[in-house]
Amino acid sequence: ETEVANLGKQQGWDIRIGYFPDCLEKNETFHAIAFNDAFEHFPDCHQVLKQCHQFLIPGGFLILNLPDSNGFFYRLASLLAKLGIKKPLHRLWQKDYPSPHLFYFNAGNLHKLASQHGFHLFHSQSLPTLHISGLWSRLRMDKRSSPLTAAFLYVAIIVAYPFLVVLAPSDILLQIYQKQE
Repeated sequence: ETEVANLGKQQGWDIRIGYFPDCLEKNETFHAIAFNDAFEHFPDCHQVLKQCHQFLIPGGFLILNLPDSNGFFYRLASLLAKLGIKKPLHRLWQKDYPSPHLFYFNAGNLHKLASQHGFHLFHSQSLPTLHISGLWSRLRMDKRSSPLTAAFLYVAIIVAYPFLVVLAPSDILLQIYQKQE
């Protein structure tokens, strides 16, 4: 997203605008490559991991932050879909969005995939499902929903937030892998 990238550039960060790995020079290497809510959008995860391995220095880190298929909301949406209510699951998959989710992972299948490409698990943790900070802008990212719908969801989430934090396990997985030499 050009707007977000430009904010980072203004803060002095070296940010590439484009698609991985096309936005990189052929012989560049990095200490770390991070995908924040992006890895699940790539059509060929095997190729992406192969390219990450190529661009990382020996011992370099691959950081993957992505939705967890074992998470509360994914499991709830899957149950609702089995009952005929498919919209929540379609929303999680970002169906009809410009860049839908093509895969959902959990710690086990992601570890298996990464290890096939020369990475070993360095660190794994769950991240909180909901953040109040930035919630309104995230709800408004979907331009197909009305401001009234977004406002209703915002209020509902604010009211339910204390209960969701306690009752709903994390839906976000953070896995850090290290390149094997």
